[in-house]
Amino acid sequence: MMTFTLQGNCVYLDKIKLMLIIGAFEVELKQRQPIEISIAIESPLLNTLIHDDLSESYDYRQAYKIIHELAGQSYILVEYFAQTIAKTLLSTSLNITAVEVIIAKKGAFIDAEQVGCRICCKRD
Repeated sequence: MMTFTLQGNCVYLDKIKLMLIIGAFEVELKQRQPIEISIAIESPLLNTLIHDDLSESYDYRQAYKIIHELAGQSYILVEYFAQTIAKTLLSTSLNITAVEVIIAKKGAFIDAEQVGCRICCKRD
């Protein structure tokens, strides 16, 4: 599991494996590349659970669906893709107070297992 930095109660999805077109160089844009996405979603709903009922929590299937929809586009920067995921998730529910996105891109360098970024966006 990835280590997240959000301080509140969160739901998370860890290491969603996707293939997408992402990169700043022409060779990277010719074929899909493997990436892993992990997200943590902070919500005050998780502090007030009374019943064992999904309607009282954040349904992370929504986040999963949004990530897959956004992955259908091509991106130059992993940082921009991560920020797009975070801002889109924040815009979908007032019950989300913060989102942390970690993206790992494999194979960018021969001697590095992966490169990537960590983006944290909070509601204003």
